[in-house]
Amino acid sequence: MQNKRDTYQTITDTILAALENCGPCERPWVGPSLTMPVNAVSGHEYRGTNVVMLWVAAQEAGYSENAWATFKQWSEKGATVRKGEKGTPVIWFKMLDRKDADAGDDENGRRIPCARLSWVFNVAQVDGYEPEKGRTPEDNQVSPIAQAEALIAASGAKITHQGAQAFYRPSSDEIVLPPQHLFTGTSTSSATEAYY
Repeated sequence: MQNKRDTYQTITDTILAALENCGPCERPWVGPSLTMPVNAVSGHEYRGTNVVMLWVAAQEAGYSENAWATFKQWSEKGATVRKGEKGTPVIWFKMLDRKDADAGDDENGRRIPCARLSWVFNVAQVDGYEPEKGRTPEDNQVSPIAQAEALIAASGAKITHQGAQAFYRPSSDEIVLPPQHLFTGTSTSSATEAYY
């Protein structure tokens, strides 16, 4: 059993590492950092520190979905966590009954929260589970711009639409972007402007 200090330290270390490596950025597409992490079995949204922990894990791994569950919960859904996959810690509280020291043997007691640590796995880490669909191509908010499309075609750039990250891959000399229908824009740009 992990002690309370180790639990809090694990959470703190993960958040601090993420903050030290982040810069000002507002992603213009729907992905793990823009959706609330949910438990794939119960459907409940994670809260508090767990939201940050799961966002960080999803960002680092490039997960395109934000559904999580424990090893046991995935098993109950008929899914299998792939061998070698690493879980992400989440904290939860179990209420314990504690008798009041002044009450002696009196049955009046009080309930106190006891922090517990569990490890959850993203839907991308399991086999045998079909997640619910998020945004679909029918939700596309990007309006084609003929001049931009012509410029892109003339450049000869290889562009692949996949996942939930945007980057250049030198090994294959290609630009990787999320699918167009995931673009929603930012506070300063429309979905179309953000995509192009």
